[in-house]
Amino acid sequence: SLLHAVGLDELVASSPAQYIQVAADLATDAARLDGLHLTLRERMLKSGLCDKVSFAARFESGIRHMWREWCASRSGATP
Repeated sequence: SLLHAVGLDELVASSPAQYIQVAADLATDAARLDGLHLTLRERMLKSGLCDKVSFAARFESGIRHMWREWCASRSGATP
């Protein structure tokens, strides 16, 4: 989710083997790695991760959703 939030979806792996491949490819591409080092802070600051108000609202919504699902599971009702 963090890589997605900073626009680096191509670094997200869906399996251990793919993770190894992504890491190996990145480790052997010094120019790309340098580029990531130079842009990562800016990417992070521009992402929703650093928007405190929006992040808090999404987090709160997620917690409320989980709470409602948990309560419904305890009562036998649907959320």
